[in-house]
Amino acid sequence: MSDRRCLGCGRRRGRCSSVQLGVACLPGRGGDGACSGLVLSSADGGLGTQLWLIGWVGRGSCPGRRCAAGTAVARRALWPGGGTSSASSSAPQPRPSLGMAALLGGLDAVLEAHLRDGDVDEAAGLLQQAEAVHWIPSVSAYTRVMDACSKSGRHDEAAALLERMVATGTPDATAFTSAIDAAARRGDVAGATVLLQRMERSKVSPNVISFNSVINACARGRQADMAATWFCKMEGFGLVPTKISFNSMLAAYAAAGRPAEARDWLQRMEAAGHMPDAITFASLVTASGKAGRPEEAAEWLAKMQEAGVAPTVSTLTGVVDAFARQGRGEEAASWFQKMEDFRVQPNGLTYSSVIAAFAKGGRPGAAEEWLGGMESG
Repeated sequence: MSDRRCLGCGRRRGRCSSVQLGVACLPGRGGDGACSGLVLSSADGGLGTQLWLIGWVGRGSCPGRRCAAGTAVARRALWPGGGTSSASSSAPQPRPSLGMAALLGGLDAVLEAHLRDGDVDEAAGLLQQAEAVHWIPSVSAYTRVMDACSKSGRHDEAAALLERMVATGTPDATAFTSAIDAAARRGDVAGATVLLQRMERSKVSPNVISFNSVINACARGRQADMAATWFCKMEGFGLVPTKISFNSMLAAYAAAGRPAEARDWLQRMEAAGHMPDAITFASLVTASGKAGRPEEAAEWLAKMQEAGVAPTVSTLTGVVDAFARQGRGEEAASWFQKMEDFRVQPNGLTYSSVIAAFAKGGRPGAAEEWLGGMESG
């Protein structure tokens, strides 16, 4: 068997990652194995044309960390006509000798390579090309690209991908949950709830993560009662709420400034066997602060310590903000100073809260002094 080389950059391989489009894995011999390019070569023993994906073994040896020429070779192997996105109904079909299952497996591998390189455009374009030649990409292929679009703020593209999945009849719980999470990230409560309802109509059983995403969307949108409704529906499905579920409910009532309900959800959380954590106490502090009860917010911080949970910048800033909302600058400043005792570094929001406290309390001079301290670091 002859040595294999990337047809893009010509570098030799030390090993094959065993992800291939074809009958057998025939790893190359010799070389540094650092190129992540795609190899197209003739296999020995009359196996025909094969396509191999060599994984990331190292960086820097292949131009641009990714062999663009090698990728082009791979696309010519997948689509004899070149695999352009402008493919029409007369577009060339994939090479029949490779087998559709192998081709789709290779497509997943190429998509993963693009996404690991942070190239969402290439991954999305490749997925579109596959659809153009009448392939049905795997659920994981759609979901990976959808998740990448969501995390990079391309929420409309993520939603469009789900629609394309629905058209092919392939979406599963993971795909729907990814789309729901995308809606939650952009604060689209209506969009998240519609997606969960659509998930049910599509006979795809929602899971705890699906419901948690909707509850989180409601929390972000300050729609606490709607969050509670979805929590009840989750239990109605026979699903067991997680600590994340309860923390999301606490966050919902905290955002709405409803400390009594937040306390009730803490009790439910503990009854379910979940111990409160820093996120839980941050929500309780916020709820009390927004309701104009700074002393109560400080009490939650004390209870946090009693529970063996170390105060965080979020909880301490929450107490500072609680006093700031009442224009009580001295108390806000005092809690700011206590952060040093807890070995917690204040952030910009902490400083801003103290400045706002003095400004609201009619002490612009003190507010200006704190602003100067903030600027000097």
